[in-house]
Amino acid sequence: MALTPYSTVPFTVDVEQQPPVLTLRLRGDLDFGCAWALGPAVSVPTRGVTQVRLDLAELDFCDVAGLRALEELCARHTAAGREVSVVGARPFLRKIAALAGLLPQCLEQHQHQHQD
Repeated sequence: MALTPYSTVPFTVDVEQQPPVLTLRLRGDLDFGCAWALGPAVSVPTRGVTQVRLDLAELDFCDVAGLRALEELCARHTAAGREVSVVGARPFLRKIAALAGLLPQCLEQHQHQHQD
């Protein structure tokens, strides 16, 4: 299932469910205009899912609104008792997250997963 927002900037969330893992693969530019598209990613059926993997390897751009949406997504899955991990975060994303003080634990744990 792919969730595609109405935006002039291409952004998609591909959902792959193979319990116990739910993978959310983000592609394109995640910014203020399409950050809302992450909301439905919390609502996908999660029967048997204990881990959520956010694959950011194909995320080309992310502004602070996008980071806040990612942080909310992580918080909601964590509150539901699921372990959340981030893979493929590029250096630019780690840098903006550090400057904004958002997603520190998720990104620090996986900072060596992707190198530009």
